[in-house]
Amino acid sequence: MNNLRLTKSQFSIWMGQQLNPESPLYNMAHAFGIYDTLNLENFREAFKLLIEQSDALRMVFYDENGEPFQKVLPTINCELEVLDFSDKEEVEIQDYLKSRSKNIFNLGVCVFDSVLIKVKNDHFIWFLNIHHIATDAKSSTILYDLIKDYYRKINKGDDQILTHVPQFQTYIQYELEQGVADNKRDIKDYWQKKIKGLKTPELYGRKNISQNTEAHRVIIPLGKERTDKLKVIAQQPGIRCWTQDLTLFNIFSSILFVYVYRVSGQNKLAIGAPSHNRINKNFKETPGLFIEFFPLIETIDSDDTYIEVLKRVIIETNNYLRFAQSGMSNTELNKSYNVVLNFINTNFSDFNGSKMISEWIHPDHIDVGHDLRCHVYDMDASGELSIILDLNESIFNGDLKNQAVSHFLSVIDAFISDINHPILEQSLATDINEQEFLSSKIEIPSDQNSILSAFEIIVNTTPNTVALQFNDETLTYKGLNKRANQLANFLKNHGVVSEDKIALYNYRNSDYIISVLAVMKLGAVFIPIASDQPSERVGFILSNAKCKLVLTNTDLKKNLIDTKVQILDVSINRETIQDEFSENLNINQDLDKLAYVLYTSGSTGNPKGVLISNRALSNYIFWA
Repeated sequence: MNNLRLTKSQFSIWMGQQLNPESPLYNMAHAFGIYDTLNLENFREAFKLLIEQSDALRMVFYDENGEPFQKVLPTINCELEVLDFSDKEEVEIQDYLKSRSKNIFNLGVCVFDSVLIKVKNDHFIWFLNIHHIATDAKSSTILYDLIKDYYRKINKGDDQILTHVPQFQTYIQYELEQGVADNKRDIKDYWQKKIKGLKTPELYGRKNISQNTEAHRVIIPLGKERTDKLKVIAQQPGIRCWTQDLTLFNIFSSILFVYVYRVSGQNKLAIGAPSHNRINKNFKETPGLFIEFFPLIETIDSDDTYIEVLKRVIIETNNYLRFAQSGMSNTELNKSYNVVLNFINTNFSDFNGSKMISEWIHPDHIDVGHDLRCHVYDMDASGELSIILDLNESIFNGDLKNQAVSHFLSVIDAFISDINHPILEQSLATDINEQEFLSSKIEIPSDQNSILSAFEIIVNTTPNTVALQFNDETLTYKGLNKRANQLANFLKNHGVVSEDKIALYNYRNSDYIISVLAVMKLGAVFIPIASDQPSERVGFILSNAKCKLVLTNTDLKKNLIDTKVQILDVSINRETIQDEFSENLNINQDLDKLAYVLYTSGSTGNPKGVLISNRALSNYIFWA
């Protein structure tokens, strides 16, 4: 059964690694702190048996004519390295483990790395790092239990050391057969229809344009009080499912949906969730990569209560469990979400009767398509849940990491407080956040003559202060600047250059202000046209000003039928505009050149254009 094709999950991981060859984004490292006096030779022998009996650890991967394959090596050099760190401080040991967890695997040679570290005579750390292409969370517990069992039997001198270990090759063959089965067509069709029209949300209005994989991990112990309250809610009729784990999965899915809705404003959302695919006893005891991700999809309404979201999620999860089957995921499904929920219902027990504390070491990288990963777990069976948030650095940089944690906990606490409360009732912001957001004093730089330079200084000094509010939309200075830069880049790509005349024919709304800033950022000239002007007057202004382009919206476009000027509908192109770069263009604003042309009412004939320079505009704005 060698020379096998990759499973769907393996292929996804293989491609992600090929695109980021110098990134350890798929390293799964655990440090098992064993508080016992170990027999080193017996532990080495147990480790050797672990490799011999687990074909997933002897897998290697290679490329043949552009297509990836895998095979199982009959043997592999697995002499366990032992290091004596008894003379090192704890921080030095942690730094060493962190550094080693980032080693890049050569998947054509070996998929794992391991070392046994002596901390004290009665304290050892077994470090095991496996590439995700060969393991998952359940697999980690299986391997831990196996080496623990082998070590115990070797210590006792048992004749029968080995236990039956099912081989991962069996699952690979099973999934490949499932993927080509004719009776799976309805499942494939279900998922294609399910994700139609979905788009990934922009968390806090940010998008990972740089395709960054660097991430920051935050561990949030929920503590006994929160955990107990969540478990009490999980027992309520109408909420309780077949198992407590499934019920808690539904609860945290609902919490995550509400959080993403509140920090993105997007109603229809998808969250990636793993299907464990261990459908029989053998698969449940097999080391290897079984999980396969599928989107869990929900639409959130602004007047929803927490219990209403939860009840819809319960129904959605039942559908998910029905259709999330082996070999049914694909690249298109994976692109439908950028937020992942991983409810880990496995744990590590003691080691040979001695205390063991495990640590999951993060390599500081995640999939490029994931902005946020939320792991819920109790790996050491403490009875208290913890949450891990893996935050993509391109989205959660600076102080936003801490704010995101605070906001997420606010949603959890609001859920615990009363599941019948509206999801928008409680503010996510702390008192400090609100003071910064709503009460910051704007200092206008008096020595500046350029409107744009003054505006961008304010963006840098008080980015989170509210700059603009229109209906339900609120933009901070940072958010307003981002939107203006995106539109400016969009206009630049449509050929707009310095001194071009751009008409702004729109209502008094946020798009109008964004358009003014965008045109000025290009050094172009804006021509404001009020939305209530007769179409003949609009046509005259466009012609008289020699406009290159008119920015408008769908409602007003009907008044521009006879114009020969290029029309750009901002509302229709909104999604395309949001894909543009959001950095400042750094085009110098010439104070002596035109800023805009203001047309008079024209009560005694055709309207006349009044030329306003950048200097004149600056003088008026700073005076006002």
